[in-house]
Amino acid sequence: MNQQLVPKLKREVTVEQFDSSMISASYLLSYGSRQWQISELVYSVVSLVNGRNSVEEICSQVNTTGGPRIEPESVHYIIHELLWKKGVLEGSENTDAPKKSLNQSLWLRGTLMKAGIVGKFRFLGALYHPKIFVYLAGLGLISQIWLLSYLLHPGTYQTVLNTNGQGFLYLLGTGLLVTLFHELGHASAAMHYKIAPGNIGFGIYYVMPVFYSDVTKVWKLPRLQRVVVDIGGIYFHSLLLLALYSGGWLFSNPYLMVCAIVLSVETVLNLNPFIKLDGYWILSDLTGIPNLQEQMKKFLASKVRGLFLHTGEVKFNLPIGKKEKIFFYIYVASSSLFMIFFFYWIFSMAYTVLSHLDKLQAIVMVDYQNLSVWGALTQVFRNIFNNFVYLISLFFVGRMAYGFGGKLIRPVAYAIQRRFQREKTDQRVSEHS
Repeated sequence: MNQQLVPKLKREVTVEQFDSSMISASYLLSYGSRQWQISELVYSVVSLVNGRNSVEEICSQVNTTGGPRIEPESVHYIIHELLWKKGVLEGSENTDAPKKSLNQSLWLRGTLMKAGIVGKFRFLGALYHPKIFVYLAGLGLISQIWLLSYLLHPGTYQTVLNTNGQGFLYLLGTGLLVTLFHELGHASAAMHYKIAPGNIGFGIYYVMPVFYSDVTKVWKLPRLQRVVVDIGGIYFHSLLLLALYSGGWLFSNPYLMVCAIVLSVETVLNLNPFIKLDGYWILSDLTGIPNLQEQMKKFLASKVRGLFLHTGEVKFNLPIGKKEKIFFYIYVASSSLFMIFFFYWIFSMAYTVLSHLDKLQAIVMVDYQNLSVWGALTQVFRNIFNNFVYLISLFFVGRMAYGFGGKLIRPVAYAIQRRFQREKTDQRVSEHS
């Protein structure tokens, strides 16, 4: 950091109170599409970074408020580590932005709709008027339960999908349409609350193709309004499925009716609170525990480090109320059980996939001597198509091993390394004493 005696925030930076279940007040520092939750003490420093106060003057003014005292070194640390490195001070650039890599949960991102085009759907925000929302949300809920009930009798829709390729094309087309409308549900809810929408894009969430809507600015909203934005996708999703089923019934098109039934499963999947889909964000905002999964990782990491480093105290502090803490511990236990089941499924799939690696050889083993180049390539592509499910499974296993393996192994390896270093240091001290 350039030794600025009088630091100043960039003009675009805003600081607002953040609605959460934290015991002490917390605030939201925003710059562009990025937000950071900061404590009341950090806020008292940030609010004085106005281009007129030096570090010493900021420290003096904070200490006259009657709150916790702060030293100049701490003020300098906040300005350097939080503000300067994150690029929110005049003359600074963001130096701690995470680098894009395969290790990210969402990768291979692309843009489907620019924010300007998304903004043209602002009129859909009328569906969030309280009276309209209550009735339509109730209708959507009833229709979803009704559509899901058909899944108990798979014969009613499997015969339609299995007749020919037309059923698959209908499912693909309606699936893309419903998913896009789902994301417009989040964006239009944000616009209803006067929040400018971001882009709608697509990516790969671990190995699953997904659409996403950039509504990161909704962190500025009160908790209940954030919940409405979280629910918005499922709300629009259910309404469009009801319209598809009704259209299929009205025009005697069984394909549309069947697609509505099959795509209703997405609603249930989206409510999973253990991965970052709609259910996770709904739960996080309802409880007022921001970044619930990150807090859980910190809690578990502190326990692992305490186990391997034999530290007396576990350095983890989540300043929330008693009820929220009880919920947090229940969530940690439930999420851990889910991950155990999930990894068991991954390992079972990995065993099945890796025990049939001979299929990879079969894909490229063709009669090159008696076939032309074009004929050989055609045969290879035909083999790839015939083993498509196996190849997808192999890619899935490899991607999950890379993503989760790295996230799990690095902290544990670091904790073990720290423990051995500490034991070696203690041994040297005892030898010289």
